[in-house]
Amino acid sequence: MSIGKSETLEITNTGKEREAGRRGVTILAEDFGDCHHIVLDSLEIHHVNGSLVKSDGGGSAIIWQNRGDSIKTRFVDLIIQNCYLHHCGRNGINSMGYTRRDNWHPSIGVVVRGNLLEQILGDGIVPIGCEGALIEHNIMRDCPDILAHAEAAAGIWPWSSDNTVIQFNEVSDHRAKWDGQGFDSDFNCQGTVIQYNYSHDNYGGFLLVCNNGNTYGTNGNIGTDITIIRYNVSINDGIRPYPTERESWFSPNMHISGPVTHTKIYNNLIVIPEKENDHIARTIIQMDNWGGPWPVDTWFANNVFYVAGNSNFAWGNDSLTTFTNNAYFGEINQMPDDPLAVFENPEFVNDLGRGAGFDVLKNFMLKENSPLIGKGTSVGLPELNNIFGDVIEQGLAPNIGVD
Repeated sequence: MSIGKSETLEITNTGKEREAGRRGVTILAEDFGDCHHIVLDSLEIHHVNGSLVKSDGGGSAIIWQNRGDSIKTRFVDLIIQNCYLHHCGRNGINSMGYTRRDNWHPSIGVVVRGNLLEQILGDGIVPIGCEGALIEHNIMRDCPDILAHAEAAAGIWPWSSDNTVIQFNEVSDHRAKWDGQGFDSDFNCQGTVIQYNYSHDNYGGFLLVCNNGNTYGTNGNIGTDITIIRYNVSINDGIRPYPTERESWFSPNMHISGPVTHTKIYNNLIVIPEKENDHIARTIIQMDNWGGPWPVDTWFANNVFYVAGNSNFAWGNDSLTTFTNNAYFGEINQMPDDPLAVFENPEFVNDLGRGAGFDVLKNFMLKENSPLIGKGTSVGLPELNNIFGDVIEQGLAPNIGVD
């Protein structure tokens, strides 16, 4: 963060009571064409008491909207950076645009980077109707448990957007009563990449990959396809301390639901400490069927599932789910078929490392004697770095995990 008080424009919008559609900043383009290079930099936006009900219009610290019937309109090179957003409802940074594939005109070059979001009650950063949005180096933390049970919310996620890259973000303390994950690849999205992120202490888990089977195959939902989840760290996610109104104590670390296809999840580190409450969910991965259909062709490789206490996987009628070269340490039930699995202690530098900030992740670098070194499988890419920025040498078997 590079926000200095002397260079920050402060914005508030507090009414006597919450109101639908109340915002801190609205960027609106309508019947205009291409709207170039709008930059929001170093704003402090706080105490925006918008509605907490998404279907009523909610509220936001920042929203961008592009629309138009006579002239298709979009943003080109929209940048939102170095802003401090706090005590805002319902959402942090979100958008509205062309979302149907029979009227597709996505914004391009959207960048959301280096923002700090605190005390945001619902969704954190949600690009909608975009192509190639870049969401990086943002922090979202300390999200109060205020939303109703019907109000699903998560940290950072695209909707009706293609080729979104979400990287080097930290999301923690999301306490929504439904969902409440750090990261999500949602429906009508193609080619989402979620990489090099740190997720911890989120009630609903680390990850949601989902698609609504009730609308799948329509112009409003062509699917959730080719999502890549790689080199992320999740520590102590999935800790919802009470039952939901929808499904018991539901909070798997990864929830993969509905007709999502060709998902690749590799070289992630999932750390599940002892749970404080015996009722808290202990599921690592939950396959599910939103709207009827199940996930198809999900590939898990080179991941570390490091568990204190017991945990489990939960399967259903998902098809073509494949596991290879993953590491499992701890008491885990309903294990997948993984013929090249490693079951030894990973030998981290310090497996008790906890807390905020990416420096914590250095605790999970591998010791020289780690059994995970060189035991991964190739992911077929010409060049790739690990989460610490080290180049992974091609031609050599990669490590299992994020190191």
